[in-house]
Amino acid sequence: MSPRRAIFAGWLFVTLPLCAQPARVPVVLLNGYQATCVGTSDSAATFGAMQSLLTADGWQVSFFDNCSVSPGTTGSARPKIEQLAQAFGNFLDNLGAPEVDVVAHSMGGLIVRAYLAGKLPQGGFSPPAVTHIRKAIFLATPHAGLLAIAGLLGATAADSQTVEMFAGSSFLWSLATWNQRMDDLRGVDALTVAGNLGSASNAAHADDGVVVLTSASLAVGLGASRVRVLPYCHANDLPSFLCNGPGIAAINGRTHPAYQIVTSFLLDTTAWQSIGADASQDPFLSRDGGLLLDARDNMGNSIANPGAALLSGPGQGSLPWNSQGVFFADTVPAGQYQVRVNGETYPVAVLSGGHAAIAVKPGPEIAFVAPAAGNVPALERAPGMLIAIYGSNLQDATVSIGGIASRVLFNSSIQINTIIPAQSEGLVQVSIATALGEDSLNILLVPAVPAIFSADSSGTGPALALHASDSSLVSSSSPAQPGEIVSTFLTGLGVPAETPSLSANGASVDVIGISPAVDTPGVIRLDFIAPQAASNSVTLQATAGAFSSNFVTLPIAQ
Repeated sequence: MSPRRAIFAGWLFVTLPLCAQPARVPVVLLNGYQATCVGTSDSAATFGAMQSLLTADGWQVSFFDNCSVSPGTTGSARPKIEQLAQAFGNFLDNLGAPEVDVVAHSMGGLIVRAYLAGKLPQGGFSPPAVTHIRKAIFLATPHAGLLAIAGLLGATAADSQTVEMFAGSSFLWSLATWNQRMDDLRGVDALTVAGNLGSASNAAHADDGVVVLTSASLAVGLGASRVRVLPYCHANDLPSFLCNGPGIAAINGRTHPAYQIVTSFLLDTTAWQSIGADASQDPFLSRDGGLLLDARDNMGNSIANPGAALLSGPGQGSLPWNSQGVFFADTVPAGQYQVRVNGETYPVAVLSGGHAAIAVKPGPEIAFVAPAAGNVPALERAPGMLIAIYGSNLQDATVSIGGIASRVLFNSSIQINTIIPAQSEGLVQVSIATALGEDSLNILLVPAVPAIFSADSSGTGPALALHASDSSLVSSSSPAQPGEIVSTFLTGLGVPAETPSLSANGASVDVIGISPAVDTPGVIRLDFIAPQAASNSVTLQATAGAFSSNFVTLPIAQ
């Protein structure tokens, strides 16, 4: 593209009429950073013929142009990415569709992620209760930042948008760690598409001229198969020494591989899986990963001047540091490392395929908060849920959740069991304190996230289930009889508890009712009718709203 056009992408508000197949979910296109920002209703500067082709192929298509968002269009007057995310949320509300699919180029993907997280311009997060997004396709999005050479294309510290896209920025760190020190995109079905025709990172086929592959990939969170690597540049008309070729989002026809990926993914076909290479097939992504690393003190506070961070392992060296953020590295051979920073040494795992965001600290550290019944697909948790806080140096800890003291029911050096207070809601902080220090992380609360207890407390295998007639254990030697009432036990049904639906091998099961388990805080007893089965067991799953439980099995008599 010309220097006066978008380098990363831009936004506006234009809706084209629905042409055919009204059952299709509407599509919203988001462009990214514009070197010269002029509001437009035309997405072609970034997406070429994508909007017109999608419309002709039966989609209703809208375009969100970030250049149409106040307060300004240049330098520090530009709206921050968080402000663009808020404007995008308003755009979706005005669109009025129950759900949409989004296709975002470059910075547009960060706008989508900031919207899903509810990232606020003044700091903190206020996630939307309903996201309205079904699927998201990220084209060349700098999830972990831009290459330093992007400064030649207008990325400067005086620009409020590009400074947030610098590698290691506080914006990128907080976005990557806002929910349980990660970002699961609120469960949105997502795909990342990256270009590798550039050589700006001093390695052939490792970038698109602006974004290195490990930054454009979300393989660490989504899996290697959710990355497609194509031989394209970040955008049209980049300087040839950065990338000499067409832009990955500049669609010139239905045969363009990015267009084929987009339409296949939106239509739930599998064709996209054979276009380009996934992260495990790409020579660079299959070998290397990246890091965002924050050094903290024993009280959980980021260290203002941490000095050098020395990495040793399969690769070694000093990590670059963003003084407005954290340490970072784009290209590190995958493997187990030691990092020495602020006088302490910590183990660090670098995963191939993308960036990992890791905080290191002495003293107590929370790794993850799971339902005590067993892990479930979503990161969200629910009021009244019996949870297990996993980590290290947790012995003799006190716990607060959303500022409310929470009674410790079990405690060891690696696990704390407690209950989320009934009055907690939204994004809350789980905090622990011991004689060695403090730590905290955020969890997002929703009305109900069911989790079923298993007989061995692992969250998998046979369910913890009783014959309701005599409260004896259902087991392979005493299976449930089809038609009898069986009781199983759950947590995460909310306050007051919501009756979930229950399925066996995917088929609905008759639920009789729920009641609090006797002398077991946070646990709900669910009674149901044991189903017929073609084999000697069925697989159970509970669902409440948009959230489903772990899978457990139930022995059934033949």
